[in-house]
Amino acid sequence: MNAVCDKVFVYGTLRSGFSLHHHLRKDGARFLGKGKICGRLYDLGNYPGAVRSKSPLDEIEGDLY
Repeated sequence: MNAVCDKVFVYGTLRSGFSLHHHLRKDGARFLGKGKICGRLYDLGNYPGAVRSKSPLDEIEGDLY
């Protein structure tokens, strides 16, 4: 199966105003808006990992590009 995705949801340091945001901008990503997903963040060391959640109480804020 060849899936094509033209949008990405980012959180943490990839968001606008944070240290790794420049990686999105240099590749020409266009900001579409702020959003939230149902998920939980886990400490994986240098960067957090996100896992989907079915609970509406578990929200991750981020940006859509």
